Amino acid sequence: QNHFAGFADHSPIAEVEAAALAGLGVIGKNHLLITKEYSSFVFLGTLITDASLTCQTSPVRFCSNCGKCMQVCPASSPTDCLSAITQKKGDLNETEKKTMLTHGSVWGCDVCQLICPHTQAAIQRETIFSPIPYFSEYAIPHLTRELLDGMSEADFSERAYAWRGRDTIRRNLMLFEASSSEGD
Repeated sequence: QNHFAGFADHSPIAEVEAAALAGLGVIGKNHLLITKEYSSFVFLGTLITDASLTCQTSPVRFCSNCGKCMQVCPASSPTDCLSAITQKKGDLNETEKKTMLTHGSVWGCDVCQLICPHTQAAIQRETIFSPIPYFSEYAIPHLTRELLDGMSEADFSERAYAWRGRDTIRRNLMLFEASSSEGD
């Protein structure tokens, strides 16, 4: 009897590198997997098994190094990625707070992905947009603390940011609220 375990985002292996080794795409300068059809707007999952499977690996390939992503990145260095700052647990330092406020991001940052030529091609082909109704029907265009605190655990658990917990999102929302009340 074989055993299986599935993972997404919290895999015991490096998903991007594994996907590149499997020939599913190339690794971008932003360390995301870039696929031909969907660009980097993909979900990666891992299925680990003790079943004996045959497979072939491909050499890990990297993007063409056009540099567009680095030119538009709001971070002052690769270690200051805006997306990583918004997802950081615990307290933010003053530089991190200023970066978030300057770029108006409570969660994530897609600037590097959107400028990518692979993404632009996927947008033109209309393959970047998911046909899964959940993504259009349950989108929250402007998250507020009231909406966050009003979500049931079941609703919250279905959000992309749920893996970081409410406290991280609440901290970010409170930062923007405090900034906006100082401007009044």
